[in-house]
Amino acid sequence: MLVTDATGIMLDGNAAMLALAGRSHGDLLRQPIDSLLPPAGRIFLQTHIWPTVLREGSVNEAYLQVRGTGGINIPVMVNCRRGRFDGAEAFYWVLFVARERSRFEAAVLSARDRAEAYARSLAESERFTKTVTDAMPGLVSYWDQELCCRFANLTYLDWFGRQPAEMIGIHMRDLLGEPLFTQTRANVEAALSGAPQQFERALLKPDGSLRHILANYVPHTDDSGATVGLFVLAGDVTVLKKAERDIQLTASVFNSTMDGIMITDVGGKIMSVNPAFAAITGYSAVEATGRTAAFLSPDLQDPDIEKSMAQDRAAKRHWEGEIWSRRKDGSAFRQWQRITTIDSANGGSAHHVHVFNDVTERWRDDERKRHLAFHDPLTGLPNRALMIERLGQLINLTRREKRSVAVMFLDLDRFKAVNDSYGHAAGDALLKEVAARLHGLVRETDTVARLGGDEFVILLDNPANDDELARIAARIVASLGEPIVCGEKPVQIGTSIGIARYPIEGETPSDLISNADAAMYLAKTAGRNAFRFSSGDAQRLSFDAQHPAPGALIEHDSRDPLEARARIA
Repeated sequence: MLVTDATGIMLDGNAAMLALAGRSHGDLLRQPIDSLLPPAGRIFLQTHIWPTVLREGSVNEAYLQVRGTGGINIPVMVNCRRGRFDGAEAFYWVLFVARERSRFEAAVLSARDRAEAYARSLAESERFTKTVTDAMPGLVSYWDQELCCRFANLTYLDWFGRQPAEMIGIHMRDLLGEPLFTQTRANVEAALSGAPQQFERALLKPDGSLRHILANYVPHTDDSGATVGLFVLAGDVTVLKKAERDIQLTASVFNSTMDGIMITDVGGKIMSVNPAFAAITGYSAVEATGRTAAFLSPDLQDPDIEKSMAQDRAAKRHWEGEIWSRRKDGSAFRQWQRITTIDSANGGSAHHVHVFNDVTERWRDDERKRHLAFHDPLTGLPNRALMIERLGQLINLTRREKRSVAVMFLDLDRFKAVNDSYGHAAGDALLKEVAARLHGLVRETDTVARLGGDEFVILLDNPANDDELARIAARIVASLGEPIVCGEKPVQIGTSIGIARYPIEGETPSDLISNADAAMYLAKTAGRNAFRFSSGDAQRLSFDAQHPAPGALIEHDSRDPLEARARIA
């Protein structure tokens, strides 16, 4: 026997319990009842037995295994009742060791002993024996050396659908049928030779239902020690067999699934993990049990995700999503995780079941796809879509705050000649070098994008004034005018740049890019290797929407960028 509180902490245990668990009284007290069970038993206890006990106040004939001395798992059948202990609510657990297999067999054996004692004292009173055995829930019968039935209790008669007159004198072969008798014959002969027999067997009852029994064949000897017959004592263990299969199935799923499983209490303390958990994280069950689930990601916790977890578990009783965790070897991995709350009978949270798997490769693949969707595959720069999105964000920010935004549209000069003379591989190498140089000429807050071919766009975030824009453009013209090595030969190109400012030359991304493009075209027609500002007023007066023509421009002489002068073109 055991006494626990409502959380499963053991408060007391009798000597038989201490002997079964191989513990002292001091070692047993204040320990969780889970510590007596193997992992599969803990799951069955927490998911089936505890909820039933807390909801109904009792549970009957639940099948579990207890870790005995030497680490051996001992099958037991468990009954539990709610009660009081030291003035507080408690639960009284009675564990029947399954070596005796069931209370039916124990009752049969005890009743048989009592019946024999009473029979000897009352000159083997047939009436008393029949009264006792008929009251038993198990099957009891007696067979002589010829295997003819001499006695059967009411349970035995009901099992085979026979009347007493039909049963007395019937041969065992006729009752069981030839196939089952043949299967049982070796046990019968062994019992008649004086060797007690115990075995499990599946029996098909006359009503067609398949049942499982635990049978005991007990030799009956006379005063001289000669075997004169045998007692058949059997108990229906169908429910126990089903419970055993359920436990085995649960344990099999728990141990064989490819997903990691972690069971925690309401405080996040790990109570049990499966082998897949160890395979994914590198932590064994011994290393993980007793620690909090947060130990897998001590430096990767996202406060927003933690808040979302807590809210969803409180409102929906579950949460699922992706988080970062860290393996035992220190490597980070991305995991998809679903956390389900298991409620106790009183409606409160009892445990959390975490099921997760490693999705790092899928996440990396998604990130690569996402990167390719918004970046130029050759240079790695943002593409048109990402550039327009960022320009829109800068414009929205500038509308709310006192800031500025400028767009530079670049087109390389003599790039086609490089492709024609040295091949596309050389052209690709040149574009990569151009991208690297442009990155080195702007700030981290600015964006360099490639639209395609030899066209680039630079988004300048909050430039100080037009003079700063002129200096940046001049540095770009000078840098791209220096020789670039393609293969083994240096080549020299240049660039033409058009500049549009928000909101002077446009209030939308498309207007700014279009006007910067038009200004670049003017720089190119003016002799290349130069830059031009687009004037908003002149653009509205002189530029045709379909066929832009030169208009009023502010021109900066790129040959002297530090002393650039403005003039009306």
